[in-house]
Amino acid sequence: MKPILTGLALALVFFSIAPMAHAQDETLQFAANVGTGAPCGAFPMSCTGPTNSGGTFWIDIQPTFGSTGALFLNGVADLGTSLATVTEVDGPYVYNNKPILGTYKTIKVSFTGTTTDGENSTYTGTATFNFTWYLYKVWRPRLTSATFTVNNN
Repeated sequence: MKPILTGLALALVFFSIAPMAHAQDETLQFAANVGTGAPCGAFPMSCTGPTNSGGTFWIDIQPTFGSTGALFLNGVADLGTSLATVTEVDGPYVYNNKPILGTYKTIKVSFTGTTTDGENSTYTGTATFNFTWYLYKVWRPRLTSATFTVNNN
């Protein structure tokens, strides 16, 4: 009986003075769930939709290199509002072998924000938005896919 009590006492001492574990950096990857495509605004580029991890996204940004705007991740883990910066614009969109001026095929952004879980930890990430365009009085973008990678710090 003495060895069992001694073992329990040692375990209690060890677990009470052992350093507390801290959360490790996590990487979260998810995508927009836009089906065959979702209409967006062109200038500024404004798109919204559900994600395949639950929750929704909304981005509102000028589609020019270096411009900044907002990326909202509502209900996606503990992410919230972030400041987004355009890091790449690939275009223009080509229709019938002709480039359509003022259009883009891909926009890449980097973003940073603070979590919504009350811990005020930060996260950074990147997102890639891919588009086709359709003509309805003027050329309009349709989001065909978007992928997100987020690093929780």
